[in-house]
Amino acid sequence: MMSSARQKKQGAVLVFGESVNDSQSILHLLIAANTSLDGRVRPLRRPVSLTRQAKPNAVRDWVDELRRTVQAFEANEGRVAAVIVHRDADGHDPDGTVAANLARQLTTIGAHPVVPVQAIEAWWFLFPDAVEAVRPHAWKGKLPRQRRDVELIDQPKKALQQATKDRHALEYAPPDSPAIAAYVRQKSLVPLCPCSSYDRMVTLATSIA
Repeated sequence: MMSSARQKKQGAVLVFGESVNDSQSILHLLIAANTSLDGRVRPLRRPVSLTRQAKPNAVRDWVDELRRTVQAFEANEGRVAAVIVHRDADGHDPDGTVAANLARQLTTIGAHPVVPVQAIEAWWFLFPDAVEAVRPHAWKGKLPRQRRDVELIDQPKKALQQATKDRHALEYAPPDSPAIAAYVRQKSLVPLCPCSSYDRMVTLATSIA
């Protein structure tokens, strides 16, 4: 862990998500991709990310709130090196259109999108060992290991719940996501197969100085 003085000099990386589970998960994945970010990533609870269906007025108000939140952080805690905004694509998005649209919404504040396709649960199929480590006795061997395009998994949260369902144990739930991501970070795991949206997140993480 870097010193607080060095952290302030290099600047914090603020993460906003659709939920606390998502922003905590993105924290771990960013550091897994770029260990120099350790100690610098700060997930913030508000404002939560809007869905892709949000109306223009709602988007403007949300971006304004993001701007004010970042400015308040800088005034009270120091330099901000990057602002990351998570939003699930909520559907198939082969060309990264959802991420591109979110990037345009964030242009005025210089923030960067992180958009799992179709949802962050699709990414967990890239790391079966990390998922099974959450409940190693009940979930061991539950997830497939074959290479496939996880972005084509319809309703990946439901698919993950079905894969982990067991009469004697809890199935996957969104609060499990941070633990999965933390295991990816702890073990320096690499994805089982290529994934465009995950690769975009890694490229973003490695670009932050």
